[in-house]
Amino acid sequence: MPFSCLYWLSYEEIKRRATAAHPRGQFTTLGAFVAGALAGMLAALLTCPLDVVKTRQMLHEAGAPAGMAGGVAGGVAAPPPSAASSTSAVLAQIVRTEGWRGLYAGVGARLAKVAPACAIMIGSYEAGKGFFAASGSGVSVRALQSLRWLEGSLEAWLAPPSHLVPPRRASFCHGHRMKAAVSMR
Repeated sequence: MPFSCLYWLSYEEIKRRATAAHPRGQFTTLGAFVAGALAGMLAALLTCPLDVVKTRQMLHEAGAPAGMAGGVAGGVAAPPPSAASSTSAVLAQIVRTEGWRGLYAGVGARLAKVAPACAIMIGSYEAGKGFFAASGSGVSVRALQSLRWLEGSLEAWLAPPSHLVPPRRASFCHGHRMKAAVSMR
């Protein structure tokens, strides 16, 4: 949820500024592609600490050993079994043991996944919206929202199974696609 809120707020602001800066007041498909990537990167960067905490909590619940080497989450250490599982307790434990940088473990991989996913999603949505608007077909807003739903469904269908992707990297750009299944048992 925080990712989606930050993503859409950022995207709409970037879109507004890009439209205002365009000589004819237009927002192009390329602009949507770039704005989607930038908004996705910003949202991913700002929510990374929450994602790290969520992953640590999931590893703890799954009974993962502390300091997994090359296992789920690419070697990110799970909290010790005695650690409390509340968000604030896990957050404090990470800062205490790894410093503030620990809250951004895996941020590079997250940005590398989120930026193109968000760029493609919003670029294709804006291109489809522009196509239907230009065709004069009178396609309704509801039909355009269905197009966006279809794109999200295709993204989920084409994505690798969550048991093959570390939990921190299994969340999708859409808020309704937030998945993080740990199948370590």
